[in-house]
Amino acid sequence: MCIKSFKLILMMCAFSACCTEALAKSHPQLHFKQLHRSKKSGSYFKSPADRIASMRHRPYLTIAASALNLSYKEFRNSGQVLDKENGTIPGFNIILHHKLAHATFDITGAYYNGNLTYTGGVWGGEPMSLSFLDKHRIYYYAMKLAYPLTTGKKNLDMRVFAQLGHRHWDRGTDAHKRIGDYQETYVHNELLIGLDTQFFTKYKCWFDLKLGYGGTMNVLLSVYDIPISAKKLGEKPLYQASFQANYQFSRRLAFNATASYRYFKYGRSSVDFLGVYEPDSQTKSLQLSLGIHYRL
Repeated sequence: MCIKSFKLILMMCAFSACCTEALAKSHPQLHFKQLHRSKKSGSYFKSPADRIASMRHRPYLTIAASALNLSYKEFRNSGQVLDKENGTIPGFNIILHHKLAHATFDITGAYYNGNLTYTGGVWGGEPMSLSFLDKHRIYYYAMKLAYPLTTGKKNLDMRVFAQLGHRHWDRGTDAHKRIGDYQETYVHNELLIGLDTQFFTKYKCWFDLKLGYGGTMNVLLSVYDIPISAKKLGEKPLYQASFQANYQFSRRLAFNATASYRYFKYGRSSVDFLGVYEPDSQTKSLQLSLGIHYRL
């Protein structure tokens, strides 16, 4: 009787092993999860896709070092370039990403400080052959609310968003120290709407493409130490596009590389009682950043 029972047990073990092997071959992911079940909590180690999902559906903080390539030009009424600023200045940006019930909310801050090359004339508008390095300071902050769209695909997220921002540019922070020169400050608010598309892969990577369109609001120019110099500039459209590549290397940390392009214009101001006005201008910028996401 004992021998028969022992044979029966052996047959059952052999049958169970065969079934497990067949199941592992047909469902390798399930076999992987069974072999790596946590003894402490009973949960499975997460697959790369699960790790990315945990990052994208939870609050996280992004910190990045940046380089801002800026091209600024002012124009005469004829369209001829009056003066320009060109160069690349270093900075950093911080983004707090928060998940709401049915939406996401981002708070962004950026700061840049460095030198640009000025080529053109004096503040009064007389054309001169001048070219020198000038110090500049730019800071920017924004709030963005995004709402998801239904795509029917697990590896694709699409969101429509609205973004309200503020930009402050101290142009020539040391210019007032030179005789006949001035430090100018340009500020504006901006409102954009756009589309944010995220594509997720199974290799711990995901990509993010944002396209936005809007306009500037409350555009003001002021001159250092001359309170009556404040001028209201024309409000114009604003375009923005960015692409970000991400790689998650731990449960809480992911690496990111970003390229972001912005284009906008300021319209000319009215002529003041001295016959002075601020001309039309355009700004193009390309921001390149390297940073990390930290899941909170």
